[in-house]
Amino acid sequence: MIKSVAKALDLLELLAQAQGAQTLSSLAGQSGQNVNTVKGLLNTLMDKGYVRQEGSRGGYRLGERVLYLAESMDFETTLKQMAYPYLKKLHEISGQEAVYCSVVTGQQYACLEYIDSGHELGIRPGNSFLINGNLHIYAQGKLILAELDEKELSKYLSQNPLIAKTPGSITDPRALQEQLETVAKTGLAIVKDECTVGISSLAAGIRNQTGKLVATIAVAFPSSRLPRDHETNIGIKLVAFANEISKKLS
Repeated sequence: MIKSVAKALDLLELLAQAQGAQTLSSLAGQSGQNVNTVKGLLNTLMDKGYVRQEGSRGGYRLGERVLYLAESMDFETTLKQMAYPYLKKLHEISGQEAVYCSVVTGQQYACLEYIDSGHELGIRPGNSFLINGNLHIYAQGKLILAELDEKELSKYLSQNPLIAKTPGSITDPRALQEQLETVAKTGLAIVKDECTVGISSLAAGIRNQTGKLVATIAVAFPSSRLPRDHETNIGIKLVAFANEISKKLS
């Protein structure tokens, strides 16, 4: 455990419990910390927007940035409730394959909700996971990369070499760029044996009222069970479901 982080969180909890602004000496006394330590932690929290001070020598209160965290949790709860009925439909349409909804934050995504495969041999997402690298080998990752303009993509590729995880992984930047143009046009991302041999997946993006990519829904197949018409059957319905969720979120 990092003690300074724990001390900062203790101060946030004290401010959350307080009625009205709290003085520096009061916070130091309640937390059992040195005044100078508390002052330094408060300055850092104020710089990040999690604490505000009433005037140059006034008391301390929670800052507006705390609302951002609360709203983020509220967003995930709302998204989970909205997405689940569509995940159930997708689970049935796909023949009981694994389906999941993930939240996108910057250039990473994390699983929010899922339904395991109903087959003995199937994909099982299991506990929540976070993907923040090698985006080119994941369907959800390709949706994120398709949002980047030419300059942003070039910067990403300069910092993230296209590593081959399987013989099917794309390692040519031009080939990837062409595929991303198709993803941006159709709204559908597909990977076949690119992350793991024997696993294929399709994903579509969920957007907020400004059109920003905030989440994805996806279905994963053992490659041997991937339907031949996956683009015109599962893919079209997947994009339609993602668009419906987007409209409800907006």
